[in-house]
Amino acid sequence: MGIRYSIQLLGRRVNAVVLPGCDEIRLPAGRHELDADIEVESITPIASVDLLHDNRVVAQEKPAGRPLKVRFRKTVTADHSGWFAVRVMAEPARHPLRRAYPFAATMPVWLIVDGRPPRSREDARYFIRWMDATLEKALALRAWNNESEREQTRKLYAEARARMEAHEE
Repeated sequence: MGIRYSIQLLGRRVNAVVLPGCDEIRLPAGRHELDADIEVESITPIASVDLLHDNRVVAQEKPAGRPLKVRFRKTVTADHSGWFAVRVMAEPARHPLRRAYPFAATMPVWLIVDGRPPRSREDARYFIRWMDATLEKALALRAWNNESEREQTRKLYAEARARMEAHEE
C-alpha cells in the first residue's frame, strides 16, 4: 500500500514518507491554514484514509465503490507545534497481502510554531511503541531475501526511532 501526501504552505511543499524520515515545517507564532493533499494507492480496496493532527483525526475519507486509489484535499488550522500524519485502512484481504487487516501509516510531518518544537511525550511514546511492534513483526517474517536486507531494515528503524526519542525529551 503506498501513501503520498503533502502539506502546501506559503508555496512550500513538504512531502511525507512512510519510513524512515520525518519532515518539518517551521512557522511564526499565530494561526495558520495548511492545505493537505493526500493520495493513496493500494493493491486491495481502500476502506478509509485519515489525516491526523496530534493523534486526532481531523479529516477522513471513506470512499465508495472499493477504489484502489483515493485522493482528497483538506484545509486544516494549526496554532501550536505538533505533527500531522496519514493513516490508511484497506478492506480485509488474505490475498495478495496475507494480512487480515491491511493498513499503512506515514511518519509524522512535524510542525514547529514560534520556534517551539513539539514535546508530547505521549505522542513520541506512541510512535516508538508502534515502530517497535512493527519492526518485531517484520523481522519475524521469512520473506527476507538475505540477512543484509534484514539488517538494513533494522538500521532504518533504529534511525527513525532515534528521531522519535529526540521528540520524547
